[in-house]
Amino acid sequence: MYTFDFPVPVIDGKAAIFIGEVQLEDEVLVIDNAEPAFLYLFGGKMPVTVLGKPAWKLVFVVVEKSVDGQFVYHELAQHDSIMYQGDTDRDEYETVDMMRPALMSALYRKPKWKKSEASWPFYQGSPFFFVKQFFLDESFKETLSWDLSIFLFVFFQPGKLLLRVFTQDTSAQTAEDHYKLEEMMATFERHHNDAAVVEKLVKEGDGHFYDFVLEHKYLTPAILAILAQHGTTKKIRNEATKLLKQQSNDEQRS
Repeated sequence: MYTFDFPVPVIDGKAAIFIGEVQLEDEVLVIDNAEPAFLYLFGGKMPVTVLGKPAWKLVFVVVEKSVDGQFVYHELAQHDSIMYQGDTDRDEYETVDMMRPALMSALYRKPKWKKSEASWPFYQGSPFFFVKQFFLDESFKETLSWDLSIFLFVFFQPGKLLLRVFTQDTSAQTAEDHYKLEEMMATFERHHNDAAVVEKLVKEGDGHFYDFVLEHKYLTPAILAILAQHGTTKKIRNEATKLLKQQSNDEQRS
């Protein structure tokens, strides 16, 4: 049972369901106007009428806790948009397939989604930063929804944080697959200097895990060598071998 040092948000007269949290750590300070904060994601259902029949829609509330202990509640819903956002927010986004990869900045890990069906929020022509992906498994079936991935984005303004949520059905990916990947990524981050641990992860990895490792700040020639030798697909072995050769050539030229 989670306890909070702030009032739990209420959606349609009921306490909202806690989904997860993320900390914007000191690393974000390299971004203009960014400040550290804790973000707590909640969800709930609101009644609506569709074609004259009663239905419901998802609503999210992100509670922002600043380092000085102040709280801001951000209610995000779909207002004739695929994005969950505030009711006065401008509806601005682009489909991922049409974007340059350099514009899709992630504060930590990149989103794992169906790229052909994904969209990325913008603010006045500038892209948001992706923060974290949350997964609603079967334990949320009765209260919210399930087999649903929630993608949280932020945009930093002076003294103000803008938030957006995008969701995707992930019924093709089981909860077990999702949590296994999360656990493997966390283990890699904790033990990236341990060759035996990295080798074991690489032997158990899949395309999503290899993408994560290749994009990671901890990627080293030693890790590339393990990928080149023990990667489970010819594609990843060839790619790691190619990157190793490039690094070697760069060192010789320098």
